[in-house]
Amino acid sequence: MEQSLLIHKAIVYATKAHAGQKRKASDVDYISHPMEVMEILALNNASINLRIAGILHDTVEDTQVTIEDIEKNFGSEVRTLVASHTEDKSKTWHERKQHTVDFLKTATLEEKLLALADLIANARSILYDMDILGDDVWSRFKATKEEEEWYYNGILDSVKEFKTDEKYEKLYKEAEKLCSKIFE
Repeated sequence: MEQSLLIHKAIVYATKAHAGQKRKASDVDYISHPMEVMEILALNNASINLRIAGILHDTVEDTQVTIEDIEKNFGSEVRTLVASHTEDKSKTWHERKQHTVDFLKTATLEEKLLALADLIANARSILYDMDILGDDVWSRFKATKEEEEWYYNGILDSVKEFKTDEKYEKLYKEAEKLCSKIFE
């Protein structure tokens, strides 16, 4: 299938999977988040498979879609990327986040890019909501502001090689700046 058609297929697939879902106690359709992740990846010249994984990264975790469905429809590479970013919801918030931070330390470049793009999209959303709600934004989260700060800093530390990477330095610095504004 042509690359642009694969992107379109992933967008339709994720839109149907996330139908009716909203972002963190807001009225914003959830699909806006994976679309923003895909845009961040596209602007940083990510591969087609990584862009598709960006679109689908929350489908297994937050919908009825299975990892086998992802492989059947989008191939093993996309499956691996989505699986790398799928949390085990049977674990506590802290256990899930610690696993992500630890995993990213030895993850592939594409797995790290997916996590960084997700962090940036989430951080932009938090800042946008903070402008409207102020510190009340934290009532939407399962964790405290301090716990979220620990997690975001853990991700940044796990992908810190991007800080001096000519290709991804700008992306990393955006993430740092967003986190600094959120947690100042």
